[in-house]
Amino acid sequence: MSFSGAIKTCFQKYAEFRGRASRPEFWWFVLLYYLVILASIVPLIAVGSVGRGDQPWDEADFNVAGVVFGIVIGLAFLALLIPYAAVGTRRLHDTGKPGWWWFITLVPFGSIILIVFWASEGDKGSNQYGPPPGAQAVQPTLPDSLPPPPPPPSP
Repeated sequence: MSFSGAIKTCFQKYAEFRGRASRPEFWWFVLLYYLVILASIVPLIAVGSVGRGDQPWDEADFNVAGVVFGIVIGLAFLALLIPYAAVGTRRLHDTGKPGWWWFITLVPFGSIILIVFWASEGDKGSNQYGPPPGAQAVQPTLPDSLPPPPPPPSP
């Protein structure tokens, strides 16, 4: 799956938590997510609103650009949070695990376990969450009419 195909799929399934997601679909979207967040933070650092050791909210040094970029970061985070959670859940489904495994991030080092699950190869065939990602659901074709029965055997 290509980068653009993965992003398109994730936004088409914006809040779809059912089904399965392939590894490339998930990891391309994760790359986009962190690139957007990074691209939002860089201007904030450039205007000097982050990373200063002195008092950052001093009225004499209040920076309107920092507030604007902070709002941009917040909007980018909110816009991508739901599809990130959805594709992460679908990726867990591909490995046969329920989406509740997201909560393992609440314990120390739980994120590492979650990353291992996301990096694991998915189930080859169908599992309880559906067919493998990219597999087309094949409907059996039934003929319009049944063939005539064979003739009875001759005595």
